[in-house]
Amino acid sequence: MPRIASLIPSGTDLTAALGFADCLVGVSHECDHPDAGDLPVLTSSFIPPATVDGPSLAPAEIDRLVCESVQAGESLYITDRALLHGLAPNIVVSQDVCDVCAVNADSAACDIPPGAELVWLTAISIDGLVADITMLAASLGAPDRGEAVVAEVRSGLALSRGVAAVPEGGGNRGDAGVERPAVPRWTLGARAR
Repeated sequence: MPRIASLIPSGTDLTAALGFADCLVGVSHECDHPDAGDLPVLTSSFIPPATVDGPSLAPAEIDRLVCESVQAGESLYITDRALLHGLAPNIVVSQDVCDVCAVNADSAACDIPPGAELVWLTAISIDGLVADITMLAASLGAPDRGEAVVAEVRSGLALSRGVAAVPEGGGNRGDAGVERPAVPRWTLGARAR
């Protein structure tokens, strides 16, 4: 049975879609997936989070900190290495798309426990998403589940292509009626909020 640590919300989403939510041992601080429940949080940002009273820092200050971090080649995010190692995952899911969206690839590679497999999500297109699903499913020893999820994604995409329509008698004002089908909200590299 795999033990999976997800350092990115979309990694948690894909893990759950593949039917392995019960194998998650830890998640990102940004994870809001219902199956994450009370799992240990493995990451944090050095930029203080906003509160109910508003942002913790002015936008210009956040921009300055992000720019300095990127220019220095440092991650904006910190992985709790001791906790990650203590949870002993054999698969760690991260990303290699954006250094300011989640733990960056270089940091993730340094943080994983010895012997754990690092699965990097790299999707920036639908084809990339299909590749990520297929790769993660293979790492989990469940390529058949990957094929089923890919088929579900493709079915949802085909369905969504046919739901946009010009309203009856309208269309001259640039209006369109769009029905949203009940399909998963797949995203590329990060989860839609």
